[in-house]
Amino acid sequence: MFYNGDWTYARDDFFISELEKIATYGNIQLKPRDHYAIIQARANLNEKFDVDFTFIKCNRRFQMLHQRYSMFQTIITTKEVYWDESNNHVYTPAPLWEMWIKDSIIAKAYISIGEPQWEKLQKKFRPRIEPSPTLPKDLVILSSDDDDEGDNIELYPIMNVIEIEGDEEGEGSTKSNDVNQGNVPVIILDPTDENSTNVPSPPYKFGPWCPSGVTPTKLPYIAKLVKPKKEPLYENSTTSKIMRKLKFP
Repeated sequence: MFYNGDWTYARDDFFISELEKIATYGNIQLKPRDHYAIIQARANLNEKFDVDFTFIKCNRRFQMLHQRYSMFQTIITTKEVYWDESNNHVYTPAPLWEMWIKDSIIAKAYISIGEPQWEKLQKKFRPRIEPSPTLPKDLVILSSDDDDEGDNIELYPIMNVIEIEGDEEGEGSTKSNDVNQGNVPVIILDPTDENSTNVPSPPYKFGPWCPSGVTPTKLPYIAKLVKPKKEPLYENSTTSKIMRKLKFP
């Protein structure tokens, strides 16, 4: 039912996987009007299979995928339904099937077997869960010698390696392949203790994005001062000596 004409299983699976990457790397919930995600997935699909699918064609597929997610989510969360995940079969009273099929013809496909792409569709469309307030083990700490600023920090995933160096006069400079138009904060460490763990209490705020090609679960986090200081710490000669290049996982 889901695969006909130009939409073969391979193309459908690739299209879903591309959308899943966008949702996962961006830590976002894709919605029916997320045209940017559709445009990006369409471009990769056309290149991969040497086809010329239009935006309208891919947009319709995207809407259908969202309907599949919504319908199957409704089915398996209904109290009277038993979903055997081992063989992907749904067991439910006949009256419920009749009700769902009247609501959406898509439900008819799930009588014989459950949603074949359920795991990927979940990653695309389910609401994002807020990160735990517990600090990640691989957090790169940002701390300041000014205690009054200690509560004003945010945690962001590392986007690029930034190296801060100091010259003989103590002037600091930043080096980065791409600072991402200000999305990546300068890393400031405690000038008195390189291994400082002086961080405020929860809750913490986490950035909603992460770089393309990096698995979020393996992504370290850095902290960023919310309020700018009068004088950046990295201009201090003592601080500049303890700056170090960040390591990606």
